[in-house]
Amino acid sequence: MTDRNWTRRLLFLWIMMIAVLLSGCSEEKSINESSEITIIVEEQPIAENQIPEQTVLMGVDLSYKTKEEAIELLRAALDDQLSNTYTLTDEDKKWTYTAKELGATFDYQTVVEELLDGEIKPETVPIKVDPVSLNAVLRSLISEIEQKSVDATMEFKAGEFIISDETNGRSLNVTKSAEELNASMESGEFLSGPVTLKLTVDVTPPKTTAASLKDATQVIGEYETYYSEYEESRSTNLKVASAKINGTVLQPGEMFSFNDSTAPMTEEGGYEYAPIISGGEYIPGIGGGVCQVSTTLYNAVLLAELEVNERWCHAFPPSYCQMGLDSTVYEEVLDFCFTNDTDSPIYIEMWCDEGECGCRLYGKEIHDPSREIEFYYEIVGTIDKPEPKKVEDPEMEVGEEEIIEYGHIGYVVETYKTVTENGNSVTEWFSESIYDNSPDKIRVGTKPKEGTESSTPTEESSEATENTESSVPVEEESEETSMIEESSEPEDSSKPEESSEEESTGEDPGDEESPEENSSEEESSEEDTGDTDEENAEENTEE
Repeated sequence: MTDRNWTRRLLFLWIMMIAVLLSGCSEEKSINESSEITIIVEEQPIAENQIPEQTVLMGVDLSYKTKEEAIELLRAALDDQLSNTYTLTDEDKKWTYTAKELGATFDYQTVVEELLDGEIKPETVPIKVDPVSLNAVLRSLISEIEQKSVDATMEFKAGEFIISDETNGRSLNVTKSAEELNASMESGEFLSGPVTLKLTVDVTPPKTTAASLKDATQVIGEYETYYSEYEESRSTNLKVASAKINGTVLQPGEMFSFNDSTAPMTEEGGYEYAPIISGGEYIPGIGGGVCQVSTTLYNAVLLAELEVNERWCHAFPPSYCQMGLDSTVYEEVLDFCFTNDTDSPIYIEMWCDEGECGCRLYGKEIHDPSREIEFYYEIVGTIDKPEPKKVEDPEMEVGEEEIIEYGHIGYVVETYKTVTENGNSVTEWFSESIYDNSPDKIRVGTKPKEGTESSTPTEESSEATENTESSVPVEEESEETSMIEESSEPEDSSKPEESSEEESTGEDPGDEESPEENSSEEESSEEDTGDTDEENAEENTEE
């Protein structure tokens, strides 16, 4: 075979190979085109109540699902996540609840409706919280968290103060705690695992702190009066009232009421019957004598120069203090009140023992160490002694008379206050006190004389009475002897069968006109202070 023939054959083979290759490519293209056509033919139509294709929510394929089918698929896939826990804490306390117990649920219906609508394509299932369930859980924790505040206390023992620390009050803030929990659950924080959340707790500081009490240890005013221990019922009343006041801590701006602090003025409250003044006369009354306690406290308050809100003088000037510096009380009618107008607490130490009734006020001294306070009084007017009061005595013969009680004149007293500081003295009017007068009491015989008829009136008896009246010394009693105190009357500690409506719980407030007569004596809000001399102290022991 010639070379020319071989060349033709090789060329033919190359052409055939190229043809075969070209034929294979054409068949592959034809096959691919055929597959695409098949897919288009098998595509399913979407009904109106079905979720569009390729819809996947939180890992759940909801394509072509109806509302009910989608909700069931989501519930089966997600409900277990509501078992994830929240640990609620307060200081060292912990409480654990599931999200479901706290009121959390998935809002499947809303999200499926949005998918069916097609306008919005949500990415997560919303979480809603039932406020009733959440608040019920939080309120169950109130009693475990709540703690009342406790004031620091101060006690004076063996010449020194013992101060205890205060305790803050604590209460669960349900509203804020609920808001924080609600926000956490709605954001789905628990879906990624357990959550720890600190509850919101409100802290209430006490009124009195240990730090403030440490500033209240300086003596800012003290005063003593004296009484007879032989009058047992009266002494008991003084001790009971003093014990109830002792240890009182008065905060800045707080007002003290004697009646409130010593109540109840009853036998159940520890008080006994002792002489009081009612209607201008001495009678047995519950709590008789406590006015000496109020007077002692009043003078200590004056020395401390605290604001006096209410003060009344006695019906008769008592012997245990200077005229014009006494303070009577009558439960629910007359009171002694003062206010702590300093910026530190005030501690009241009060005692009655071995014939001494004393009061010492502790606080923060703000005055110059050289400051001295003195009080003196002037009698600017007198009220004449009334006509004698006659008491008939059938055991005495007509014409016989006996003075059984000396009365006294009344006084109008002006009290002045002198303040001396760094050698300079300033005196100013302080208060006015009006003390009632009192008649002599005369026992007059009504028994007929022997040899006379009982029914025959005798002018001699009347004349004798006049003579007796004229025989009563007209010379006014001295200031000291005119100071009548209830303890000068014989003590009657037995309870009377009937108690007059006028009987008071104090020493002398039973006089119905006393509030009107003394209304001008109520102290102003000026700073007050008081003092008494040693002579008064000696007189007081006699009462």
